[in-house]
Amino acid sequence: MSVNTAGKGHAMTNELIFNKIAEALLGGYNRVYYVDGYTGAYYSYSIDQKTSTMMPPEKGEDFGRHFTGIINEAVHPSEKDSLLTSFERYMKRAKMKDGERESMIYRINVNGNYEYHQVCLIKDKEDDDEYFIIGVLNVDKQVKQEKKQERVLKNAMEMARRDDLTGIGNKNAYLEFEKLLQKKMDSGAEKVRFAMVICDLNNLKPVNDTFGHSVGDDYLKASCKMICDIFTHSPVFRIGGDEFLICLEKRDYNARKDLIRILQNQVSDNLKRGNGPVIAIGMSEYDPETDDSVNDVFVRADANMYDNKKGLKDQGGNDGSFMKYMSEGSIVPPEKRWSLDNLFMAFENIAEGSYVYLCNMKYDYSRWSRKCVDTFGLPGEYMFGAGAVWEEHIHPEDVGIYRDAIAEIFSGRTRFHDMQYRARRADGEYVMCTCKGMVIQDLDEEPLYFCGTIMNNSSSSDTDSMTGLKNQYGMLEDIRLHIQNKNKIRICMLGFSKFSEINEMYGYHFGNSVLQYFTRALYKRVGNTGEVYKLDGTKAAVISRVRNTEEIKQKYEGLRMEFRRGVNIDGKIIVCEMNAGLIELDDFDINDRTVYSCLDFAYEESKHRRQGDLIEFYEALNEKNRDRIAKLGEIRWAIANEFKGFYLMYQPVINAMTEKMCGFEALIRYKSPKFGLIAPDEFIPIIERDPLYRDLGRWILKQALTDGKAVLDMDDDSYVSVNLSYSQIERPDFLDSVREILKETGFPPKKLCMELTERCRLLDMTLLKNVIVNLRGMGIRVALDDFGTGFSSVGLLLDMDFDIIKIDRSFVINIETSRRERTLMEHFSGMAASFDSNVCVEGVETEAMKEILKGYYVHTFQGYYYSKPLVLEDLLKWEKDREG
Repeated sequence: MSVNTAGKGHAMTNELIFNKIAEALLGGYNRVYYVDGYTGAYYSYSIDQKTSTMMPPEKGEDFGRHFTGIINEAVHPSEKDSLLTSFERYMKRAKMKDGERESMIYRINVNGNYEYHQVCLIKDKEDDDEYFIIGVLNVDKQVKQEKKQERVLKNAMEMARRDDLTGIGNKNAYLEFEKLLQKKMDSGAEKVRFAMVICDLNNLKPVNDTFGHSVGDDYLKASCKMICDIFTHSPVFRIGGDEFLICLEKRDYNARKDLIRILQNQVSDNLKRGNGPVIAIGMSEYDPETDDSVNDVFVRADANMYDNKKGLKDQGGNDGSFMKYMSEGSIVPPEKRWSLDNLFMAFENIAEGSYVYLCNMKYDYSRWSRKCVDTFGLPGEYMFGAGAVWEEHIHPEDVGIYRDAIAEIFSGRTRFHDMQYRARRADGEYVMCTCKGMVIQDLDEEPLYFCGTIMNNSSSSDTDSMTGLKNQYGMLEDIRLHIQNKNKIRICMLGFSKFSEINEMYGYHFGNSVLQYFTRALYKRVGNTGEVYKLDGTKAAVISRVRNTEEIKQKYEGLRMEFRRGVNIDGKIIVCEMNAGLIELDDFDINDRTVYSCLDFAYEESKHRRQGDLIEFYEALNEKNRDRIAKLGEIRWAIANEFKGFYLMYQPVINAMTEKMCGFEALIRYKSPKFGLIAPDEFIPIIERDPLYRDLGRWILKQALTDGKAVLDMDDDSYVSVNLSYSQIERPDFLDSVREILKETGFPPKKLCMELTERCRLLDMTLLKNVIVNLRGMGIRVALDDFGTGFSSVGLLLDMDFDIIKIDRSFVINIETSRRERTLMEHFSGMAASFDSNVCVEGVETEAMKEILKGYYVHTFQGYYYSKPLVLEDLLKWEKDREG
């Protein structure tokens, strides 16, 4: 192939103009050719990838031969012929108008991989010259992305048309098929012949009710397979829960009567054998004389199916005999199922807080509590051989004693059952259960029923005795089930501020009446959009199915205003301030406790920082905030699994006069295998309200004192400082726990300093004062951290004695240039002196800061000027080097 060379041949004479054109075009192409339309001579231009500048042009005499060689040598084999044909056509001047553009996309071998390239060809004419400009661009990334999107879209469309259970076309697919068929009918372009068959499964509801939905799904799949195996050349659609539609065309249309006969014979055999699906069948053929629409044919087929369904009923096709094999030759009679259901409901109504099971021993047919089914992932409420099914959930170490106990019951050797074992929940976690039961006998002492309860000991009772609502245990279990089932919900926690004043004024009995009024008012507003729970203290919660945050806020504000204006309870007008936190659950890779901790954090923010406004936990759950929730879940797991990933770092405390280390502060750190280092301020404010934080607090103190002994061996003048959380202090066993750890580690109390952090402001001041007195009574020093911030106040210093007052770094960061900060420092240090407390300044970062601060009543420094936080080995080395 070659370019037409007839003509004048003047187009290659102005190389400077060509260079300018190519330089402009190379911004959009990888390579540019300038081709003489008469001779085929060309210039080739490209960019130097290292310098991003245009390389000197390459000159050639025959572009047609050059480009054909590239095609034969590097283009994908499947695309060579079509590209050669297209290229030859485009290069013929007669086929293109001046200024016209053509483009082709093909794959070319680049370093062993085929990548998509686009070649764009422009023909133009200027004076007597005719030329082509050809640009080549690597479009591999864009083309592959487009093809990927096409595949994803195609797969999504296929999924939207496919029935999840059976894999055949669903109702959406049928409606599309119906439109195409109707269009074919309306066009009249060809002779249309088709028939419709509608199949309806008998007894699907009884199967679901008797054996559970898992067996019902198997029955549906078996029915679908039977239909598809007979109508092998026709599209089959599942158009309803128990309805299938088949459209017969061509080969199957011609054999329609024989195919229907085969299906009817199969159903008849299933009825006789009592094994296999029973299906009602109706068929109708398209009549072009009377039928205007596909729906006309559908309606007749549907009517014929219902006639067949009545005939099956007369043959006994609705008595469930086809499923006899499921119960080893015997089906539970309807009256027995009725008795089982009535007894079960009676037992469940009185078995508060437990899962109920009831087994008809003759048929080994049981009914179990729905909540038990959901919690442990059982096949359904109704089961045959439930003992064997439940055994699969028993911990391997407990299976032996469980099996022996069940054998005792069913052999008649005992009537009573009382044991404990571990059972596996649907989320894979084992929980301790207490199972009690007994056999109910008839007058002849024959066993009738085995009934009993299973108590999930991990949740204890899940009902609040005062309100009758589910309590915190019930709420956590429900959250766990929502996570398991991937239900998107919103959870709101609500409560009162300063409720103790009502108890003190009117008594606890009246306070309970207020809380009962509160939960009833909340229940009324929630209605059927969610479930209400009574939590500890004055708090309640709602698991809501409302997807609109604004709607939840409006309902909360309505309730809040009602209590602000005052509610009449027993003739007394009670005014209360409310608080509320909210979290959206739409990420299911977390656990119930993590969700609760985040919710509680939002509630506390509402109570202590936002004057009761509804606070949503990280209102926009973007990827960063989702990661934060995932991090919290991982941290909770780490605490429960021997504190894996946690470690301590220590920042030296420096004597302001001698500039030697006189102490070191323990700082918690956590390193995640997935997220890397997670800063304490990302998880401490939230997780410190979690029950697990008590264990973390104990670990921090014990580890700090164990490490501290190694430092004291080198420098007996030092002390270790450990931060305290308010959630540790409010526990009744806190002081005993400190004494126990001091005894275990053998650490001298006088070498320990405990720092009260800013969030300790949440505590009752009487409790806090009592703790400080007791700690100092043991010989432990007590420091007031973050002095000058929200928590610290002169009032606290008046009521309580502190050994050390720590000035927050925010008050000294600009002390070199700020007169205001120097004035504040003078006041703070003077105040500390009047209370006979030492002063430690945090955030000392420069020598100038140090020299200025030495002019005040300051005893110790902390900051990067001396050292950043260090792991124990580095701290020991740092101290040794300074001493040296």
